[in-house]
Amino acid sequence: MAIRSLSFYVFNFFFVVWVESFCASKSLFLPLSAIYIFYLTVARGIYQSLISMAVLMVLLEAVCGYNNLTLSLVIFVTAYFWRDMGDCQNFIPQILPIFIALFIAYILMFGLSDKWILVNVSLPSLVISSIVAPLFLCFWDFLSDSLSLSRFSVLDNYAEDL
Repeated sequence: MAIRSLSFYVFNFFFVVWVESFCASKSLFLPLSAIYIFYLTVARGIYQSLISMAVLMVLLEAVCGYNNLTLSLVIFVTAYFWRDMGDCQNFIPQILPIFIALFIAYILMFGLSDKWILVNVSLPSLVISSIVAPLFLCFWDFLSDSLSLSRFSVLDNYAEDL
């Protein structure tokens, strides 16, 4: 079980960093690392997601030259409460907490005073990230299922903190 879990994390670290850096090179800010933290917090628990967040922040800083710690922390807190109160059985309802958390994080990161950043970076990123989030959650659930790991969609609104 440890080898399968480790391979899941290593693959996803490189996948997330690669996709996020590819999108950044195309002038699209897709905070896939924050969406991955949302998935891990709900499906695996807080300790594994905090360790993964630290690893992802280091990798993003090394590859992309930025990290989205504020974004990931807001997503983490949202996911922590969502796993107890939200609908984790379906993927589509996940748009709402991700949208709200991203909206709050973008305001904290960029503010509302610069209209260029708001129109050209924040709004397109917010909409695209919220729409594609269920697709990535489904993808990670498929990988978890194929490796016989705990999945997001079968949780009874609670993940063990192991």
